[in-house]
Amino acid sequence: MSEKIFFATSNNGKLRELASVADEFGLSYLSPKSPEFADRKPWPEVEENYSTFTENALEKAEAWCSWSGLATVADDSGLEVLALDGFPGVRSARWAGPGVGDLERCQLLLKKMKENGLTEEKADRRAQFRCSLVCVYPDSVRRDSLSSEGILKGTILKEPKGSGGFGYDPIVFIDSLNRTLAEIDFAETLQVGFRARAARALFSQIVDQSR
Repeated sequence: MSEKIFFATSNNGKLRELASVADEFGLSYLSPKSPEFADRKPWPEVEENYSTFTENALEKAEAWCSWSGLATVADDSGLEVLALDGFPGVRSARWAGPGVGDLERCQLLLKKMKENGLTEEKADRRAQFRCSLVCVYPDSVRRDSLSSEGILKGTILKEPKGSGGFGYDPIVFIDSLNRTLAEIDFAETLQVGFRARAARALFSQIVDQSR
């Protein structure tokens, strides 16, 4: 496929995952960090005020598509804790306030779990990572969007484990792995990760639509 797609994120971890999966499909891609866009600031500002990951991803994809002029892939992803009614959910990256790093955000969530009595032995600590990916096109013929979703179920730990990954990876014990995503290497993340799952599902649609 010769047509380039644009990844609407400057997050290095997300870019690495998306780019690696895109390589599997022979997709050409650019991002806000590509030399072609070095002088194209300011980047679009997107509020992400919707209540679902898919709606937020679509909003981002639309904004960045208009900015880049390319078929644009955007994601919205986060952690949903069952006993907290899905919190932090779509606010996963923002609820703790601006400038808060991953480790501090993890610690704040563990504190919130404790405050809600979720550190007791029989407390329900089930959670899941969810990623929604959306692709939109700049031309009117293909303005309809493509979308996919990846989910990975687990349990909130009482303390972080592992030094890899990013976001909430160190505090979620993944049932199917018997480890956290922070305890596996990148190659395994590409096989089992929730964002990689969503990317494969979306990129297969992109390839099919281009034929």
